[in-house]
Amino acid sequence: MAAVLLGIALSALAFLATAWNLGLPPLDPQLAGSLADDPARVFGRFRSELTPTPSGISDAYRKEVLDAARRDPLGDEALLVAALSSGSEGRYSEATRLLELARKRDPRNEITRIMLLEVYLRQARAREVVTETAVLERLSPGATQTLLPLIVGFAQNASTRAAATRAIEGSTLDYPVMRALAELQVDPALIMSLRASMTAEQLRDDSAMQQVNGLIDPYLRAGKWSEAGQLWGYFYKRQPGELGRVTDPKFSGSPGPPFGWQFTRTDGGLAEESDEGLQIVHFGRKGWVVARQALMLKPGTYRLSYKLGREAPNLPDLAWRVDCATSGTTLLDLPFKRENFLGISVTDRFTVPSDACEAQWVALAARVGDTTETGSVVIRSVDISRQGDN
Repeated sequence: MAAVLLGIALSALAFLATAWNLGLPPLDPQLAGSLADDPARVFGRFRSELTPTPSGISDAYRKEVLDAARRDPLGDEALLVAALSSGSEGRYSEATRLLELARKRDPRNEITRIMLLEVYLRQARAREVVTETAVLERLSPGATQTLLPLIVGFAQNASTRAAATRAIEGSTLDYPVMRALAELQVDPALIMSLRASMTAEQLRDDSAMQQVNGLIDPYLRAGKWSEAGQLWGYFYKRQPGELGRVTDPKFSGSPGPPFGWQFTRTDGGLAEESDEGLQIVHFGRKGWVVARQALMLKPGTYRLSYKLGREAPNLPDLAWRVDCATSGTTLLDLPFKRENFLGISVTDRFTVPSDACEAQWVALAARVGDTTETGSVVIRSVDISRQGDN
């Protein structure tokens, strides 16, 4: 009988231990308070709510986690909590020692490695930063989204920028970090410092141009034309208007937008660069912007001049337009005419105002005319000069 009672008692204890570890609700309501303090439960919440920065949890919750660590001092989580406490107090050497020990216990623990990467970054330990970043990218395909805000933050700090730069060299984080910084509209010099200029050959590739455009677009959307021009000039190794106020006046295909030509792909027609110039086929059924590029003309009076190539049977309904980028005010609308085929330069003047027109768009617009016949034309060149220039 005693043996039976002992077995029942042991079974009950085993169940209670299991319930404790699994976090099952207690049978006795009076036990609720003690079970709520179960280290396993606290650590489970700690892992789910931990952010990549040591100061990422509230002070009240930090105390709860530290209390749980004292109750279970031998657990792996206790090392993370102690490291969290050390890091929040600026004792990074101690935090590093604890996290390296936790990493040794469980090398595949992503939270441990993210916290360790963070303290390495704070200490500008570039070699360790590179190693941890590479391991995290291999451990978890989704690590990029976790690491991105961490590295972006440290890239903005002058003392840790070099380590953050090393972390993304040759990494899949390279472009996402620069894109995130561009969305924050940081000083373009910061983005330039993170990556060497692309080569001219790379920039002829559509994907490379799209990447450059992705870095410039946030500044354009914010109306920061000067910053956009700095980035464009850095990657293309020239400044807007450096060799003339229109970039690529003969449509040779380089450099890219927005301060080089951007061509529209549409079912309204076709546009293709060639040795002769820009070849255009307009179906006449819908209006579309054939090509456009951004300008940064200072206030004053200018001349737009263009030349057409060989005469075509049907001249499409086209016009050159110059508009203020911010206000949308039209400064010039110059339709094509059949007499333009004489091989002479067609010229018209326009004035850039001093207000609300820091940047402009020059665009070739295809319109719907009186007929819907397909027309074609070759534009040999287009240029803009300031009145009074030779």
